[in-house]
Amino acid sequence: MQEIIFIKAQKMLPWLLAMALSACGGSDNKIIEKAPVAKDPVVTDPEPAASGARLLITKPGAQDNVLVFDLDENKKIAEVSVAGTISGLYASPSYRYAIATQGTAGIVNFIDSGVEWESHGDHGHLHLDEPGLLSLQLAGSKPGHVTKNGDQIAIFFDGQEGVPAAVRTLTETSMAAGEILAEYFDNIHQHGAAQAWDKYLITTARDGSIAPATTLPSMVRVSEREGSHFHEKTLVSAPEFACPGLHGSAQNIGFIAFGCNDGVLLFKPDGEQFPAGKIANTTRISSLFSHPNVVSFVGAGRNSNSDPMALFAVNPAIETIAPIAYSRTPRAYAFAKEGELFLILDTEGGLTALDTHTWAQVGARLQVTAAAEGAGQVSRLTVSAEGDKAYVADIGAQKILVVDVSHWVIEKAATINLDFAPGMILWLGSSVGGGADKH
Repeated sequence: MQEIIFIKAQKMLPWLLAMALSACGGSDNKIIEKAPVAKDPVVTDPEPAASGARLLITKPGAQDNVLVFDLDENKKIAEVSVAGTISGLYASPSYRYAIATQGTAGIVNFIDSGVEWESHGDHGHLHLDEPGLLSLQLAGSKPGHVTKNGDQIAIFFDGQEGVPAAVRTLTETSMAAGEILAEYFDNIHQHGAAQAWDKYLITTARDGSIAPATTLPSMVRVSEREGSHFHEKTLVSAPEFACPGLHGSAQNIGFIAFGCNDGVLLFKPDGEQFPAGKIANTTRISSLFSHPNVVSFVGAGRNSNSDPMALFAVNPAIETIAPIAYSRTPRAYAFAKEGELFLILDTEGGLTALDTHTWAQVGARLQVTAAAEGAGQVSRLTVSAEGDKAYVADIGAQKILVVDVSHWVIEKAATINLDFAPGMILWLGSSVGGGADKH
């Protein structure tokens, strides 16, 4: 196992540095010394240090292989196989683990990046181990949406005719121990989602009597965790809070949001209470994106498949939904620079950055891929934990391209060349420590 040690300090005098070296195990440790800082630290003469950043790339096939690349050395360090085709790849709260859903096979696997940040207050240890599959594997009907809040992860299983929907919640600790935290079972199948909030679970609820029949829910249920199960606390079924065609959910520091045909259904948790509100909109919102440092949600949707995809800034604090000016066809989205920017990858392989304070475009659109998507191709986007690097999968060219978000340029030397058309990609590492520019 490789271990890298970082020291955090605003003023590092020689004697203090010596003490830090002694406390952390001797002079063999790699130390990064920094000059006095005001707001943005400036690295002075750092020693080379590993960031621990790793990239997961799926290699599609009869069963998917997942390749793990060390981004410091730009080389493959591991390859793991899962039982089915991966339909979703999500990072755990600390970015150490990947949650790989296989909707058709009805399986969820968990991949350990091998990167662990051990905090010691004013400094920490970055441990680097071999990546691999965890022993935990979940089975259920049609695993779909995966969401996270704090240290909790909620995985929604849609179910099917005769098999009701279910939710399983985990933490990284329970995941590593091969256990779930708690589970919830509905009484009907649905294409739904769930958001964990402390000891509560906010799940979608479907009315099976709605005609014409649809698997989309239209209500929300609040349940409370008791031991390893959840028990219903409230079903939000009042007509003023109806959410027809419910799809897409997200949460930030103060609100939980669900997308509806006619707007957004909001909850503002207050202790044990979950007061609801509704913001009307004439365009359906079917996807929602959020960041802990951003007040507004980003909503995406359209009223029919023949309409262009529209983007909206949903501000729950003042209960407004405002259109975001964007004229291309979006393919993927991600917050960057600790929530200061919202990135949009379009189907022509271009990257656009929006200022999350004004929702105006920042700089020029950056053409990343060599060409637009071809038939059957889907470009992919993933962003590092702090949002300083963006990674774009160029399916046609069989490459992963790296964008320096701060300087808004493609790092050509960091390009990952492959001998296959990549599927999904996901950045993993540490959201706390690592690298010469983050302590």
